[in-house]
Amino acid sequence: MPVLSLASPEEIRAILSETHALWSEGMTREDYMTFVFAQMESPWGRKNFRYLVWKDGDTVLSSLKLYRLDARWGSRRMVLGGIGAVYTPRAHRGQGHARAMLSAVLALMPSEGMSGAVLFSDIGVEYYQRLGFHPLPSHEFSVSLEAVPRAECPRMKVERVQEEDWPEIERLYARATASDPFVLGRSSAYWDYLRQKERERARRLPEGRTSPCHWIIRCGRESVGYALVVSDPPALVLKELIIVEGYPDAAPALWDALRREGALLTGWWPPHRWSHLLPREHTHLRPRRREVAMLASLDPELDVNTLAACGDLFWATDHF
Repeated sequence: MPVLSLASPEEIRAILSETHALWSEGMTREDYMTFVFAQMESPWGRKNFRYLVWKDGDTVLSSLKLYRLDARWGSRRMVLGGIGAVYTPRAHRGQGHARAMLSAVLALMPSEGMSGAVLFSDIGVEYYQRLGFHPLPSHEFSVSLEAVPRAECPRMKVERVQEEDWPEIERLYARATASDPFVLGRSSAYWDYLRQKERERARRLPEGRTSPCHWIIRCGRESVGYALVVSDPPALVLKELIIVEGYPDAAPALWDALRREGALLTGWWPPHRWSHLLPREHTHLRPRRREVAMLASLDPELDVNTLAACGDLFWATDHF
């Protein structure tokens, strides 16, 4: 009878060898494996990132990544299980193994203090709905920066993020999202994990592929916002945008800086109140058909419908 267990390094390598063509983003097989193991072996990853397998004896029938994610909804703090990279080897497909594995994982989560499970589906929503997941609002946008009117913002200075700026970015995120109705928590270890993952990806992707070009916005000596952006020619991809209240000219100053880097800005629609920072009259909004956010509640107090009414909940940086 199949059982759920922690994958061994050898089993993970076998899974990654087969999933290389799907999820490597163009990395070599060896770089792809190194990229994933580096995440798992980071300080945050060792505590919060597992590879699980659904096995019958020594045979791996299906597998997934499981993350432990801190979250806050209103004043309540909770833990969510993040599910990613669900995969069944070709020889075992069509036999319900992934469904059985996911059911076992959902049954395990409450014993580990998890109030719900979240995933980003690339295969539509019907499959996961049958397992108790509910789709959440998931949109994407594009905006022609050339169409955005230029603005004079003399008090704002927009500069590329330097290594010494990251503690300030961490502080800005915590301060600015404190009143958001829902947010995934980010410890310093988690910020380090995100940055390490980005560095490893940039090092291992083929030349000419995506590369980070992040920005910090200052008014005098005070940092008032930042934009995490990836250059993916011919577009710029917005991953996250935070600007503290009281600086209405910060966003126009950012658009002017980005316009010098590219003509088109795309990305996930920002969560909650952050979407107002985009130049709405020049922005095209549409539902995402890939990476659709879905949530399964494992706690009666975690009401999915109430949460979905908040609109889009996740930054692209929250994607695991």
